Amino acid sequence: MNLKLSDKDFDNGWCDNYLDTYNGIDNLLKDLKHIYKLVALTNTNIIHERVWKVKYADTLRHFEKIFCSHEIKTRKPERKAYKIVLNDLQVKPQQTIFLDDNIDNIKGAEETGIATIWVTSSRQMSDELKTKGLLT
Repeated sequence: MNLKLSDKDFDNGWCDNYLDTYNGIDNLLKDLKHIYKLVALTNTNIIHERVWKVKYADTLRHFEKIFCSHEIKTRKPERKAYKIVLNDLQVKPQQTIFLDDNIDNIKGAEETGIATIWVTSSRQMSDELKTKGLLT
């Protein structure tokens, strides 16, 4: 393509795709973390990590641990990614619920035996957690 970009310009463009969080998600996560252990599994790289750790700092504070694909050397929806998280937490798939906004990641978790919720909004997420008896 013969583009002349500095590393900084490339990194800025590479990281310019982050959207805002769902409205209400921080309040929902705040409520959930008082009941459950919350962890995140994210497909990412070191360049993106520098950006999302700052952009989403308020939301990330609700999670006890964040599993980054570039650190665990596997990505969602690969079964290995979910198994690494389960092993680290010392829990069984049946003791876990996985929430994600990507249907392929949902399918990967289900293939590992984990219950799932495909998230499209914080309200829908809350409603489904209530339906499953996981939130009042």
